[in-house]
Amino acid sequence: MKILKKILLILMCFPLTMCSKVDPPVAFGPVPTERQMKWHETEFYAFLCITTNTFNDLEWGYGDADPNIFNPTDFDPDQWMEAVKGAGMKGVVLTCKHHDGFCLWPSDLTDYSVKNCQWRDGKGDMVGDVARAAKKYGLKFGVYLSPWDRHDLRYGSPEYVEYYRGQLRELLTRYGDVFEVWEDGANGGDGYYGGLCEERRIQGDYYQWGTTNMVIRELQPEACIFGGDVRWCGNESGYIDEPWWCAQPNTDTSKYEFYGCKETDKEVWIPAEVDVSIRPGWFYHESEDDKVRSVDNLLDIYYSSIGRGANLILNIPPNKKGLFNEEDLQSLEGLGKALKEEFGNCLNKQIAKAEASNTRGEDRAYSPKKATDGKKDTYWATDDEVKEASVTYTFKECTTVNRAMIQEYIPLGQRVSSFQIEAQDEYGQWQQVASGTNIGYKKLVRFPDFQARAMRVSFQAKACPVISNISFFQSTYNGYVSYIRQSDGVYQISTAQDLADFAKLVNSGEHCANAVLTADIDMSGISYIPPIGTLVWPQGPILHYGGTFDGQGHIIHNLRIEKDVTGAETGLFGRLSGATIKNLGIVNATIKNASALRAGVLAGCCAGNSTVTNCFTTGDIHMEECVCSHESSNGEGMFGLINEGGSVYNSYTTYGKIAYPGDNHIIQNCYDGENAVNWASTGELCYKLNGDQQNVVWYQNLGEDAYPVLNTEQGTVVQNKDGGYKTATGIKNNVANK
Repeated sequence: MKILKKILLILMCFPLTMCSKVDPPVAFGPVPTERQMKWHETEFYAFLCITTNTFNDLEWGYGDADPNIFNPTDFDPDQWMEAVKGAGMKGVVLTCKHHDGFCLWPSDLTDYSVKNCQWRDGKGDMVGDVARAAKKYGLKFGVYLSPWDRHDLRYGSPEYVEYYRGQLRELLTRYGDVFEVWEDGANGGDGYYGGLCEERRIQGDYYQWGTTNMVIRELQPEACIFGGDVRWCGNESGYIDEPWWCAQPNTDTSKYEFYGCKETDKEVWIPAEVDVSIRPGWFYHESEDDKVRSVDNLLDIYYSSIGRGANLILNIPPNKKGLFNEEDLQSLEGLGKALKEEFGNCLNKQIAKAEASNTRGEDRAYSPKKATDGKKDTYWATDDEVKEASVTYTFKECTTVNRAMIQEYIPLGQRVSSFQIEAQDEYGQWQQVASGTNIGYKKLVRFPDFQARAMRVSFQAKACPVISNISFFQSTYNGYVSYIRQSDGVYQISTAQDLADFAKLVNSGEHCANAVLTADIDMSGISYIPPIGTLVWPQGPILHYGGTFDGQGHIIHNLRIEKDVTGAETGLFGRLSGATIKNLGIVNATIKNASALRAGVLAGCCAGNSTVTNCFTTGDIHMEECVCSHESSNGEGMFGLINEGGSVYNSYTTYGKIAYPGDNHIIQNCYDGENAVNWASTGELCYKLNGDQQNVVWYQNLGEDAYPVLNTEQGTVVQNKDGGYKTATGIKNNVANK
């Protein structure tokens, strides 16, 4: 009887599970291959860059180094793998041969390898040791083999291409499974070339990649090829832009070529890989021991690469002993701990109810529960015609939520173009906590702590959404985290705290320095804004700023900068380098306790081909207890200095000076209010205008009454309001009335 009851129960359930007539969604656009799917799931792995460069303190070896210089006396691949795995990585890629041509394995095809150096008496095989260590620690192994070879006499000839293919065969047959093959894009230039010491440039498809890569396909069919299966992200700073689509259309041939994709006759799935180094350089330099990326910065990189659907390959260069340096180990250990704090507490187990605005065919096989069941091959989906939909998850009780992960089921393509995340408080009110563009393999989102009764995620898609994973987390990470919202990669700044966070974000090494000011800001409640243009490593400042800040005509009121920033440029933006600042006003400002190289209200320095357009500073400007190295850097105006190609257009200050001028810059159509008269002789517009500046361009109206009128060998002649002339002596090669 019991057996009969079981049979009847099975038959009753059978129609509900096995006889569903609802078909799954069809694939939308190109989809990843099986090897690309395995690559996606690898997510995070390490570059290991070591060669003769390590011992010569170089980035690119010329190809003439004595092999005996390569001698990592304490080489320990186990130390490498422990650190890599502890940081949350799943693989390693070793630079088996860089542009210098030196091979880290005993190649049968060249004498320029470890078999002819003092390390291990010529019996060493670093490639083999690293491959075995990776396998021991459960890590995937990949190889980097530079096509450019500055050592080999044959480079540039057909014989070299055969030699390169032979090297591939050695690497792909001696060391077990390989998950990725890196073929760098550096192709020709000056080099040793067997002692000829000349420049060689390749033409066209010299490497015959179609044929050359067949070697990889034949010997390691599961290996993804960088530049074939995978494309470069376009920078070495640790991010991909948003939105970023893995499916590439056939209309953008130049982009295919730029990112290494050769198939331009159809849409193809070419995901992005982000390559970045834990140090400024790719090879070890002792001088960079104090410039190792912080845990905060590495975590930001993680979110702006893996968190945007790309894979991340983080370079960790071993030192001359053949070990990871202590500073690198500390950052890696900290990153591993931070990732556990970020994602160690998944809240999905606390979900009591799952609902969706639409479920495909009302079939439980596609219910919203499938997105939170922890299985990668199940998913929530909507009916084909439904391209906008939402899912709502209610917790058993109010829970602190501050992180989210979303994944599309990419075996059926990339579909979602935008999403929003909302949280419901204990009173039933909904509030948007995050939003974003497309998703792809994975999207990671950070937002401030929210006591949530429920969470709702809404999608807008090109085809019916197919979501394999939605997870919520409660992070306990106590480092710096930025929650500034982005729209198309541009930070939206509407409060004083947003601006402070933006400054911290740039200081932490964040790539994206593009922002818009969406409202007037009263800074009276913020005592200190870190100089936005100052990227601060733990042991000192590195000055850098490379983006755009658009004030959109808004004003920052009562700006106050209060901190000793010795050795840096003080001001809202610190030092501008390759930056654009526009449409911004600052009314009333105080800079206090600045023992800075240069100081100004807008920035300490406008340099590095930066431009400032349509900006002004006015009101009460105060410098309190400041000591600056330039007499002009008293904060009375916009800048401490304009030089190195920095330019200012259509801007003014009604209090004091624009800047101390350096060489090779432009000041166009600017004025300093009441001090415009006699600016050339008195130096009120720019301090010490009668100095020895070279190639300074002054033209158009600089104040109501002063006009540059002509060039002379003695200097630019300026007419003042009384009709007389004064000469700005000492200024050379000026251009007037342009």
